[in-house]
Amino acid sequence: MTARVLRILAGTSDPARDPFLDNARFAVMVLVVAGHAMTRIRGVDGVLAGYVWIYAFHMPLFILLSGYAAARYRGEPRQVRRLVTALIWPLLLVGLGLHVQQSLIVGRPLLADYSPLDAPWVLWFIAALLLWRLTTPIWLALRFPVTIAVVISLGSGLVPVPDVLGLPKALAFLPFYVLGLTVVRRRHFDLLARPAVRAVAAVVLVGSFAVVLARVQHWDVRWFYWKRRYSSPALDVDAWTGMGIRLAMIVAALVLCAAVLAWIPQRRAWFTGFGQHTLYAYLLHGFLIRFAADQGWFADARAAGVPGAVVVVAISAVVAVALMSAPIARALRPLFEPRAAWFFRPETSSAERRAVVERQ
Repeated sequence: MTARVLRILAGTSDPARDPFLDNARFAVMVLVVAGHAMTRIRGVDGVLAGYVWIYAFHMPLFILLSGYAAARYRGEPRQVRRLVTALIWPLLLVGLGLHVQQSLIVGRPLLADYSPLDAPWVLWFIAALLLWRLTTPIWLALRFPVTIAVVISLGSGLVPVPDVLGLPKALAFLPFYVLGLTVVRRRHFDLLARPAVRAVAAVVLVGSFAVVLARVQHWDVRWFYWKRRYSSPALDVDAWTGMGIRLAMIVAALVLCAAVLAWIPQRRAWFTGFGQHTLYAYLLHGFLIRFAADQGWFADARAAGVPGAVVVVAISAVVAVALMSAPIARALRPLFEPRAAWFFRPETSSAERRAVVERQ
């Protein structure tokens, strides 16, 4: 594939964007799609270790970057419109689409047991991102936001949390969003790019994978879904053990996030432009994975063993890149990110808003 073709697929980058962040988003989205595909083949020798290793940090890293990108959110009308068109609308649309697809696969009546608050499967992140973004002004106003977020995360495993709008995961993953929002600054990413730090990061990444490879058979993978009560039959530990394990997972995830970011290129690369369109890959890849599973392709890959697993990972990476391409973004932007000017009140100037406040 030539550089010209890659530039066409990636699209023209906005010079105001930070290429480092787009590079990081691209890398994480490839891991997200690959991780979800590996869910279907994790019984193949060696795949479970790679699956758990990816799940130990890929969503924490995505959430950390989301928090960092939300630092300017103040609930202004323009920002609220963006929440509606880029989060609430896709959440409803794709949620309905996933429900219909699953109904057709299993042969149940359409819209049976459908709820727009379910946020099925991959959509938990979109729902959680909406909740985190709406509470952003609160976190920016608190004196100890990270400490409070950690306490909420640890405490959420002690009580039953209704599985509405991805709430269990939204609470469990909260520290990563708040940390990215209130602590992480651009200079921290620059520090990670130092040669000595990158050398340590390489050791951390290789060493952590070696540990997972050696110990994964003794671990319960359900811990890495960040959604169950400690006392549930799935985990079955006491409160202190559960909080200790989750705290250790938070720390380990942050270390791995830093190690991964240390190896993300700071400058523009061939894939930088793709990182601008991660929303489309996230919203669409679930449909493709379900379709592939229904067609029996993952079963064929499992039967083929390691070669089949390699093919699945390779195809999932190619699919992720394709779904982040500029042509896909241009074609689907009106559907997933409509302007919907008719839906909102006309924007008012700062002087007009002050006049309204004074009249009140």
